[in-house]
Amino acid sequence: MRNEASPCLIYIGRRADEDYQLLVNRVQRLRLEEARAAKNIEDIRKRAEDIIRLKAQNELKARAKEHARILQEKKLAQETAQRSLLHAQLRASIKSRRYELLRAKTAAVQQCRQQRIEIAQRAWENRRSEEERAAQLKQDIYQNERQAVQRKYRNKHLTQMRAVQSYEQVCEPISPVDLLAGG
Repeated sequence: MRNEASPCLIYIGRRADEDYQLLVNRVQRLRLEEARAAKNIEDIRKRAEDIIRLKAQNELKARAKEHARILQEKKLAQETAQRSLLHAQLRASIKSRRYELLRAKTAAVQQCRQQRIEIAQRAWENRRSEEERAAQLKQDIYQNERQAVQRKYRNKHLTQMRAVQSYEQVCEPISPVDLLAGG
């Protein structure tokens, strides 16, 4: 009897085989899901690593970019400061040159004025000297003319006196008696 199985047992055996096959299939599906899940986990881990690496690279790029920007700003600030310094030096040089030119011009004007004063003083002294010389010459001429006139009158007077003396000598003195006697 044992060979002849009851339909119930056959059913149960079949059912057990089916359950077994279902369980094997289920285990295979779970293993496949587990493999897929492991693969997904590995993919996610790789993506996470890629994201972390990209974030790190982006952070490095951002830091490098920020560093380059800071360097550029420093360089620009340095160039601006240097330009400002050059402009300030140029303005100071121009101002200094203008001051030197103004001082030289002022000195030249003062020297010119001093020369004009000296020339005017010399001219005035020369004029005064000429006027004094002319006055002295006029005085000398006047005195010479006066002396000449005095000499002329003295010579004329002496000549007249001599003429009178010689006339008196020629004419003898007539005594008053002779004059009374009748001449």
